[in-house]
Amino acid sequence: MSLEGNLVKVTKIITTDLSSDTLTGTGATSGFQRFVIAGGTTAVPTMIRCGAGLLAYGVLDSKPAADQAAPVKVQGISKILLGGTVTPGQNVTSDASGRAVVAGVGDVVRGIVEDGGVIDEIGSILLISPHVL
Repeated sequence: MSLEGNLVKVTKIITTDLSSDTLTGTGATSGFQRFVIAGGTTAVPTMIRCGAGLLAYGVLDSKPAADQAAPVKVQGISKILLGGTVTPGQNVTSDASGRAVVAGVGDVVRGIVEDGGVIDEIGSILLISPHVL
């Protein structure tokens, strides 16, 4: 069972329409419970889905329409969509779709697995200060 707790959330503008996403994996179009990263081309700082091994800002916690505000989890124990098999204690980073995967050398670690699982399941991670393996 995935857990959440002691979360710190901030509100950010999400530039991609994620309003039809579901909590469980739906391939590359699902945004809910995925890593997001600063990006976009507007004058206002915005968030987009994180790419593989990059510095994730946090985990998206809703399904916003394009250019809508949404909560992003930046600290605490967060649910997240998994991009592969992960087990408790492993360092994780983002895959190309913003899902949590085991971090490799040169990847930016953004969490430690609390509750593992397999691809497209919801697990839990402890969001930590980013560092490079």
